[in-house]
Amino acid sequence: MNRERVKTIILSILVAISVLLTNQIWRFAPIGVIQSEAANDISQQDILEAKNQIISPQKVTVGFGASFPSHLGTVLVYDDAKEVWDLSKLVIASFFLEEPVIRKITKETYIENYLRQYVELEFGENFSSVLVSSVFSKELDNRVVGNIRTIKKILIPAAYKGIVFMVGEDEEIFQLTLDNYGNDLLKDYIKEEIQSKAHSEYRPLFNNKIMFPTNFTTPVPQLFIESLIDVENERSMILKAKGYFDNFDFVKTIKETSGARVYLYGYGEKSLRINPSGRLVYTEDVGNRSSMDVLSALEEAIEFIEKHGGFPDNSYLASVRTIEENRGYLFAFNYFIDGYAMAFHSSNLNYPVEIEVFDDKIRSYRTFTRRKMTLPSIPKQEPILAPFKVIENNIELLTNDYLRVNNLESIESREEILDHIEAVEMVYFDTKEDKRRQILLPTWKIKIKERVYYFDSYKGELLNTNILN
Repeated sequence: MNRERVKTIILSILVAISVLLTNQIWRFAPIGVIQSEAANDISQQDILEAKNQIISPQKVTVGFGASFPSHLGTVLVYDDAKEVWDLSKLVIASFFLEEPVIRKITKETYIENYLRQYVELEFGENFSSVLVSSVFSKELDNRVVGNIRTIKKILIPAAYKGIVFMVGEDEEIFQLTLDNYGNDLLKDYIKEEIQSKAHSEYRPLFNNKIMFPTNFTTPVPQLFIESLIDVENERSMILKAKGYFDNFDFVKTIKETSGARVYLYGYGEKSLRINPSGRLVYTEDVGNRSSMDVLSALEEAIEFIEKHGGFPDNSYLASVRTIEENRGYLFAFNYFIDGYAMAFHSSNLNYPVEIEVFDDKIRSYRTFTRRKMTLPSIPKQEPILAPFKVIENNIELLTNDYLRVNNLESIESREEILDHIEAVEMVYFDTKEDKRRQILLPTWKIKIKERVYYFDSYKGELLNTNILN
């Protein structure tokens, strides 16, 4: 199967799914809702398209099987990952639309699939099965939603014979089976489009079975970036601020000594603050609100964000949390730039876009997003350090932190630290200097239990470390 034929198949089926879901929305939506949404700039179709874009994996791993002993798999950069995700949706849709047999299995059984050709889709934190299911149907009463509360990973054997595996946030693992169903879409695509390219080698190095890049041959340059909000343009700032308030005549503007602008509505019922680096914080007093379901809350969040500038290109839903005794939701979004996820550290912002939803109201909206400038990137002559080399060079730091966090005086072996590594990935780390433009660094993000480290991928030097909230 050639590349163009695969793309044609993907496009045709995705169009069909989109038409089906659009018809379902208009069929089941109340007349009042249809009229009110049609009167706004953001339509139900706009929300549907944005939702289907952001409900996507944050990482896609492809395994090449036992015939490739030198490297068991590779983590795909964004463009390849998006194509594999689009193709994977055609495979897993039937498990949400039909009635698969679902049973629990062991982690050992799951890991056995790493020796075969496979695609593993990894989603964000606390990703409800309702959200994944909504990509395929407006009707959410299905066996997957009924049996699996959250979906952390979906593993699809490439030699697909009607079996997939799903991992929940609590590490429960399920095998889903459909009789008389199977195709070779993924197997053909992996062979013809993925294996034919040069890839960095990934394999599990320690007892925790985390996939490590044993080498990293892909060049990742430093990038020039700038904030999406032009804080130096007064007219642009006012136009942006007006979009958050019903009547700008009742808005008081304050310019702080730091250069930040604050807009206050009425007696403080609403406020908007934009700092000199382009970070935006909007808050509103929403009073006591009743709870709503996670999908409706996400759609409220999407509508608000789309009305106020939209999502950065290549965005995805990174985290879902219930707040205030399940009365509201905190949704966090990240995005890819030049193929890799963005990362930064802030005491009160974990992701570039965060929004709190209570019923049909937005209590807070925080965003700090960047875009690549049209300047040339900065190539590096030296190779990227493999993460195990970075770990080796910084083992004293990692050991001391591990002892301190776990209240230990010593450990028997440094292997104990290595066995607690939970994730290793290449990201672009934003040092968040207090200015609109700066250089973005390719960085190894290494998570050991609750602590995250960011190391310069070329020098191996620590850029930042923090404990997750």
